[in-house]
Amino acid sequence: MNKDIYVFGRHANGIDFQYPEDGLSAVFTNFINHAKTAQSIAIHRKGNLMYYGYIQRISDNSLLGICLVLNDVMLSDKQENLSIFKKSAGSMFSRIDTQALLNIEDKPSSAKNIYTSIEPDLVDLSEELDKLDFITLSPLSFKRPAGSIKEFSSDNDWAQIAASSHMNTYTYISDSVELTVEDNGSQIKTEKEEALELPTPTESILDFFKVITIALLISFILFLLFFSS
Repeated sequence: MNKDIYVFGRHANGIDFQYPEDGLSAVFTNFINHAKTAQSIAIHRKGNLMYYGYIQRISDNSLLGICLVLNDVMLSDKQENLSIFKKSAGSMFSRIDTQALLNIEDKPSSAKNIYTSIEPDLVDLSEELDKLDFITLSPLSFKRPAGSIKEFSSDNDWAQIAASSHMNTYTYISDSVELTVEDNGSQIKTEKEEALELPTPTESILDFFKVITIALLISFILFLLFFSS
């Protein structure tokens, strides 16, 4: 299976980085900007490629992430896939000094230095990720507009998330225990259509009498005007 692993993140000074360095900076910037909790997962589909990112917040302004890139395959809807991915990435992050990594000077070589310093851990991570269950990537769906986004919490069923991941451009998963009330509200709206508020029978009756009353008043005024002229 053809897979690649990227390292990306944001220094405390707001400078983003990635390695290998190619044309994916916009993807990783989107991943970082949507990382709402201490740990989050971001998924992106571009043609026949699937990007599975794991992002960890190191401080208020700095983040570090890894991204698994797959060609022509995707993670199946088996529930274990989510736990394997989170556990494998989380275990790797627990073994490295993330604070020291992000203190590496912001120079053109810093991204490569970060990658090189954790390369043995990335090899182990790659082997762990081989335990994931993969299936052939479904054809592109044109039912969703380009750039479509779907947000979930980690409490959502993985099968639902997996279905979204290959149909939408971006799919984001945040840890539900850390989401604010506002974040939870926004996610609920993206996961299901808002119900239409239908009037109650009492409200309908009141509205009917209001219309009748207004009509009678108008008729009475016209009657008075007619006889006064």
